[in-house]
Amino acid sequence: RNARCRAASSSASNDSSVRGAGDSKTTQPTSHIGPLWSANGKEIVFASSHVLVAMTVEDLSSEVTEGEESILKAGTQRFFNGHSADVAAMCLSSRGRLLASAQVGQPCVVRIWDFATTECLSMLAGAPARGVHGSLCLDFSADGALLCVAGRDDHGRQQIVLWDVSQVFSGGTQNIVARQTSEFDVKRIYFSPFDTRRLVSCGE
Repeated sequence: RNARCRAASSSASNDSSVRGAGDSKTTQPTSHIGPLWSANGKEIVFASSHVLVAMTVEDLSSEVTEGEESILKAGTQRFFNGHSADVAAMCLSSRGRLLASAQVGQPCVVRIWDFATTECLSMLAGAPARGVHGSLCLDFSADGALLCVAGRDDHGRQQIVLWDVSQVFSGGTQNIVARQTSEFDVKRIYFSPFDTRRLVSCGE
């Protein structure tokens, strides 16, 4: 499936209207390399080198039909294959439809996955980071329409880049809608759960 992953355009878009991808905020998304909980609390997501793994943490067989039981036993793992280097950061959208992940190295690669099917929907070309000198962090907006990527560019400058990912399920193009160069080494960045126009970052 990953061979179908589409590379997104890195050209900036002047369209200030950003449509949602069907996600509405229920909890604050989390971006780091540690394990994440799925939106329904049934799976944990973690990185093992360049592979992302979603592992069932409880037996769901009573909730599904007989034909599906074998893939939902506790300890069952699903794999997201496509990265060619270690995964440096990942985040889930608030309703758990989308998983974003970034790998180290040059050029940095950010992939957006359909969490339910493990299919890579898009690969963001021109995303910031070169060897991840500081940290690379990701976050989805409350409605799942925007993805913020923070990392270093080819000149070692800290970049905060905002991608419009609202058309990722329909096969549309993902474009950069905003970019900011920061003087600080950004460690974490989050969208406001109440306002998609606001971000908070921390670093040094």
